[in-house]
Amino acid sequence: MSASEAVREAPTLKHCRHREHWLALPSFSENSVRYTMDWMRRQLFGLLRAYLPRHVAFIMDGNRRWARQHRLEPYAGHPRGSSKLIQTAQWCFDAGIQYVSVFAFAVENFKRSEDEVAALMALAESRFELILRALRGEVLESAPVDVDTQRLGKLLHQHGVRIRIVGALSMLPVRVRCLAEEINAFDDEVVTSRLGAENRCLLNICVAYSGREEMEKVMEQVRCGIRKEMLRPVDVDATLFSALMWNSDPAWNNALERAYSAQVDLLVRTSAEPRLSDFLLWQLSACETCGREAQLEFVDAMWPAFGLWDLLVVLGRYAHAERNRRALQSADLRCQTCGRHLLHHSLERDYVGTNSTHLLDRSGALRRRQSAFIQWSDACSRLERKEFLARSQYRDGAGDLQLPRTPISAPCPSE
Repeated sequence: MSASEAVREAPTLKHCRHREHWLALPSFSENSVRYTMDWMRRQLFGLLRAYLPRHVAFIMDGNRRWARQHRLEPYAGHPRGSSKLIQTAQWCFDAGIQYVSVFAFAVENFKRSEDEVAALMALAESRFELILRALRGEVLESAPVDVDTQRLGKLLHQHGVRIRIVGALSMLPVRVRCLAEEINAFDDEVVTSRLGAENRCLLNICVAYSGREEMEKVMEQVRCGIRKEMLRPVDVDATLFSALMWNSDPAWNNALERAYSAQVDLLVRTSAEPRLSDFLLWQLSACETCGREAQLEFVDAMWPAFGLWDLLVVLGRYAHAERNRRALQSADLRCQTCGRHLLHHSLERDYVGTNSTHLLDRSGALRRRQSAFIQWSDACSRLERKEFLARSQYRDGAGDLQLPRTPISAPCPSE
């Protein structure tokens, strides 16, 4: 009997009398391994889902060091890091996380060598073009569909993820800024058409970002609102500042919900550098409403080598801390003298000698004025973006986009 005949005559599950004792061993092909890993990932995310953070931020550090470790050019780590960004965002949204903010390029990075900055801007331009084509549903027949395109399409169509490019975009090259503004303009259409309720997941890509620059711009907005008598000095509080931060979700018109969307629950920095690097300084501080601070996690792996298990370990630590925090909040810990709750006493304050109904009405009026100012500020930003894109259509002989000579009037000019 030949080998082929022996294989043909071998007993199978269908012909075996006691097939319940047989094990159907899967063939270890690429598809079966991918299916098994996806199944394991869904099961692990399901175990942590009840205690997962709402907003996760990443400082993508270690691209150049990863390239040097692999004896590559220093710039070779950045394309790998951009691919890891899309993959990590897919993991987060698969787990059920609603907001993801990533630190892609800092203002301080402009101080690097001209060659490196040019390479990073070229990479940003190519990635923004990829995002814009995916948002518009444009598929180039001549270009092959790579893994990043597939993952990006899954983010947009399966999870309904919205993408925004935030930061001091005026510092970017004209072509890169135009692409970033077009991506934001696409999200503006989604938000204004009331489709934001269906697409609650948001990916913030921070480019040319600085926490100090962000707080300075927010101060200018608040000063402009007071000068135009849209805000009162008593309306300025931590909630308004949080709602005006760049990484807040513009789909929320309510000031409290907008402020809550900007608050970061978990910050992950790769390469084990215990620094914040001027990233989301306000959003990492304690929340005014619940008093919670962001949990900081510093991972040893470089960003291009950041894997699924690294993310699971970080999410597991957060879930453990979150479960303990909820257990403490549910406990009846009160002061024996005054009877006030020791953990959230600020939310259970006894207003002696005051009218609580009057205080609630006053607080409601304050939130309404804040929400109206936020909506006006969003409308001004959308108008400024449209003016920039309209004026940037002029091209020179080389075909490069050119800025207009006349300056664009900002909605909240500084004095």
